[in-house]
Parts: sequence; C-alpha cells; structure tokens
Amino acid sequence: MKEYWKFAEEWKVVDGKGYVGPAIISREAIFLVPYRESSGAGKAAAAMGGVVGALLSAAVSEKAGDIGLGESKVIDKALKEVPEGITKHKHWPIRKFKDERVTIIPKQIIAGWKFPWWTGLTLTLIDGRKIFFSPSIRQWTVRKYFREFEYPLSS
Repeated sequence: MKEYWKFAEEWKVVDGKGYVGPAIISREAIFLVPYRESSGAGKAAAAMGGVVGALLSAAVSEKAGDIGLGESKVIDKALKEVPEGITKHKHWPIRKFKDERVTIIPKQIIAGWKFPWWTGLTLTLIDGRKIFFSPSIRQWTVRKYFREFEYPLSS
C-alpha cells in the first residue's frame, strides 16, 4: 500500500461548498487540497441524483479559499509549508505545487466514515461536521485504505 494515496478529486463540506482538488489519505491524516470551488458538481449530482446530488451541487465561484472547517480543529496552511518528509515522499501524489492551500484533518478528530455502495464516502468529524467525497476509484480500494490505516468506521 502507498503511504499517501489520492482517493477523490471532488468533495464537499456538508452545508458548505464543494471543491475540486485531491483528497489524500495517510496513516495520520487526510489532506484536502482545494484547487477551486466546484462549479462542475452538476455531472456528479446528475449521476447520483436525490439528496446526494443536492449535497454535491452547491458552490459556483472559481477560486478556492477557506473550506469552512476552521472551528473543527483542522490545520489550514500553504501546501509548501507541509514538511518535505511528506511532500517529497515517493507516494505523495502532488508533484508540482506553488501557492495551493491544504486542509489537514488529523485522524484524532475523525469520528467515523461510511461508504455505502449506492453513494459516496461520508467522513464525520468529532464536532459533527461532515464531508462528502465522490471517489473516482473503486469502492473496495477506498475501503481497504480506510480500514488498513485504521480510521474509525461510522455506526
């Protein structure tokens, strides 16, 4: 298994905005790199339909900023400020970056995850905030990483 693995390219803070950019899992944390707010969530919403589609279809601007998790004990910083032991690691999936922001969600503040076969992955933080991911990878592979890295499963 890779130490850092990109499991999604589109994600949304529930009751917040959607973003396009890599979501990367590691043994210690999840890294969210919002390249831009998602105005293209429509295709994912159309594919999923219903409530899940509604969750994905917010956000319309072109520039990413604060993703709205500031009160959730996440770490928000410039990607270039992340230690080189991470960003130069052979498994780190982003090779070129300049001024991108990264939100780091430590494993300790994750209450659980669930990934039913009929929808995307939902990550719940200990403060109750939720993040919805639209993985472009097979579900079993995503589940394998979350289990292997010992992230708590939602009940």
